Amino acid sequence: MFDRRCQAGVVGGIIIAMLVFSIILPLILYYQRMAEYNTAQAEIGIKYLEEQAREMLNVRALSLDEVTPSLDCPVIEAVNVGSIPVTLKRIWLIKSSKVDMLIDLSEIDLIDLALNGENLTGGEVPTLQPGYTLRITVKIISLEDAENYVFYLESDRGILHPRRGVQPLIPSESEEFPENLSEILGPTFLDFFSFRWYLYDGRSLTPWPYGYESFTIPTGSTVAFGVYVCNKDPLKRTIRLDEYTHMWMYYSGSGEELKKSEFYIVGVDTYGRVYPYDPDKPITIDYDQVALLVFAAKDPGSARGNNVPSSGGVGYTNLLIHGFVDGLPFSQNIPFVGITFT
Repeated sequence: MFDRRCQAGVVGGIIIAMLVFSIILPLILYYQRMAEYNTAQAEIGIKYLEEQAREMLNVRALSLDEVTPSLDCPVIEAVNVGSIPVTLKRIWLIKSSKVDMLIDLSEIDLIDLALNGENLTGGEVPTLQPGYTLRITVKIISLEDAENYVFYLESDRGILHPRRGVQPLIPSESEEFPENLSEILGPTFLDFFSFRWYLYDGRSLTPWPYGYESFTIPTGSTVAFGVYVCNKDPLKRTIRLDEYTHMWMYYSGSGEELKKSEFYIVGVDTYGRVYPYDPDKPITIDYDQVALLVFAAKDPGSARGNNVPSSGGVGYTNLLIHGFVDGLPFSQNIPFVGITFT
């Protein structure tokens, strides 16, 4: 009887071991591999989204004055102002609110490409390293017909540039900057609708770099503000900003007295991490160039955040551009946007 029980125990143990090694262990390994695969895929997806967010191109169509007189076709210029390479795949040409043509940038019969002044032979789509300039001559469309088109450039990451909307294939003459306006209002101008705000946790901004393009901000939040500024100095000089450049805001709730708060300029790296503004490594804006300025610090030269009001109400802001032009002190105060706190 004892031997039979031992034998049964041994047989039972063998059966259990076989079940473990043939079914349970493979299942554990399968789920472990699936978890590793899902983690790897999530990391790839996050990296891809980060790269999409870091794509930054200045895209425009050249004016008729900038196009070679012998050319009877429009020219598009794209400048990589970001920190990562951008590969452009195709042009979207839109006419009467419908996509009229999609042109692959390898189709040299329809377009000419020049990267940093060197003509490309075609067959491969162009990649713009940071700082590179690409010019695309759209041979398939005449200048006369180009007035009916707007366009996008599409990257291999699926981003359409310019991000803020389609651009005309021939710029309107009315869009040219009045020469004497900067002598009247000052050399720096804001892109009003580029105003945005970010959540700031004391270390980094989210969502970076595009933020929330809204004039309504949740109450009690620690936030930063951003806006694009253009240098239109009539003498075409470079503007160098210092740590006293800031956005100041007056606000009040229902029946409350007016209060004031300042948000000083900070430095931000390509990942949205904030650091105190360093006057030894200043932000400079060359003539006719655009820069994104970010304001987050409670004090000049720091990275300590500042809160917006804790109760609902309205506020209005001014922007103080402070620094140097040609080594001389410079300051310009610009009335800015109205904000609602909810």
